[in-house]
Amino acid sequence: MITQSGNTFKYVVVIGVSTGGPQTLKELFSNLPKELPLTYVVVQHMPEGYIPNMAHRINQISSLTIKTAVNGDILRQGEVYISPGGHQCQIINAAIPTIKITTAAHYKGYRPSVNLLFSSLAKLNINSIGIVLTGMGQDGLDGVQDLRNTNKSTIIVQDQASSVVYGMPRAIYDAKLHDHIVSINEMSNLIKKLVR
Repeated sequence: MITQSGNTFKYVVVIGVSTGGPQTLKELFSNLPKELPLTYVVVQHMPEGYIPNMAHRINQISSLTIKTAVNGDILRQGEVYISPGGHQCQIINAAIPTIKITTAAHYKGYRPSVNLLFSSLAKLNINSIGIVLTGMGQDGLDGVQDLRNTNKSTIIVQDQASSVVYGMPRAIYDAKLHDHIVSINEMSNLIKKLVR
């Protein structure tokens, strides 16, 4: 249980997504209530400038607070922080989990990188849920391995039928690093079950 500024959450949820992400995130976040003891950090592969509009659109249909992550943001329950395009996003400080945004180099071709986000959370060794959604390539594979090594993370991947591109989820599935594989329609219910 992490408490700061009167705010309590039990898990940090990290999400990696690429092709098909905006609609997929909209589907997920429209079905998750604010009172769950969760805070969320998302890497969506997009160039600079696109994330604020996407965050605004999803915010309009979600009970969660959806925003573009800013360097120094302290994670709070019921809030979703989406990495700005063209930047790396990491989580630092286990006692008060905080967003770190940098212009560090591309990692394995990506900025933002799902791997860097997931691996940064693994270093904090706190309770987490790692989710890999639709997208091309294998970004997230290294980071999921790091999360699994902590024994404090549950890994969920989107199934092939509901993915626009079954690349990133397939990489996790093929490596047998997942705990659950579900459609995007079922994912919010699974998350609720895991934390209640």
